[in-house]
Amino acid sequence: MLNLTNKTAKEKAQLKSIELAKVKISKFKKGDFDIEIIGDIKEIEVNGVNGIELFATAKKNGKPCSFAFVNQKGKISPQKNLLLEIFRK
Repeated sequence: MLNLTNKTAKEKAQLKSIELAKVKISKFKKGDFDIEIIGDIKEIEVNGVNGIELFATAKKNGKPCSFAFVNQKGKISPQKNLLLEIFRK
């Protein structure tokens, strides 16, 4: 278990990103959705902010579904019909 005591927010994010990048996930089910992580989860840093990046596909009740994301301003992203998405969090 990570010891995050006395760590800054940046240090905590970096440590969490490193640990999440070690996780090996391929497929899982969440409700009606079948989600597949393609390849490895990667630790990233963008503009000084730590996070993870992964590729994923999803199906709902066996049919491919698209991804839509809400950006930091609360607007839906224009990528409404992608069947493969890169997640950066």
